[in-house]
Amino acid sequence: LHHGMMATRDADAVEVPATAAAPVVEKLLWVFMASFAFDYRAAQAREAAGGAGIDQFIFLLLAVVSTAGILLVGWRHLLVRPGAWLILGWGAFLAFMAGNAALQGVAPGRSLRIILPLVLCLAGMMNAHIAGCVGVKPSRIVAPVFAAACTNVLWRIFHGFAFKGVTMETARVEVQSSANNWLAAWIGCALLLRSRFHWLLPVAVGILFFGIFITVT
Repeated sequence: LHHGMMATRDADAVEVPATAAAPVVEKLLWVFMASFAFDYRAAQAREAAGGAGIDQFIFLLLAVVSTAGILLVGWRHLLVRPGAWLILGWGAFLAFMAGNAALQGVAPGRSLRIILPLVLCLAGMMNAHIAGCVGVKPSRIVAPVFAAACTNVLWRIFHGFAFKGVTMETARVEVQSSANNWLAAWIGCALLLRSRFHWLLPVAVGILFFGIFITVT
């Protein structure tokens, strides 16, 4: 009985029966998040030219292919509520942005660069939604996001010092990762919502504050 109570306490609070598609979707979710793990802030010259490197196109291709695979396997689950309303609302918002940009005469290339991160956010919403509906456990959905976030924080720092000539005196946004916010939220949830200490907590805290320390000059 004691072991049964411990197992229940450690299990995910929400259990959805796993379908045959769950293992495939979980693997594709790892590929999707891996496409963000080694992303970095483009050099100023590249930004001014409005282009992107071959590496970033490869990352984008991984995100597109993995999302297409997840949609192919689990598109029937997109209308499952209440998650469907969030996806529908975000899609409508993107359609409004694109239409408004076209009416205002914004160059298509510039409009695409601005909207693309929000489209990738929509892809993440759909992928996580489908994964949950096919029976991938919440903890296993969060796992690739956590891995990608930790990797990106460290990669941004390494890339800035190794390839951008950043020093401890000049380190600012060049080495900052947008994953810092997500890691901070994960740490808060791990402290407030878990009844037991998790070994990943000190790892997340160490990586987050290491990245913050580097940028505080």
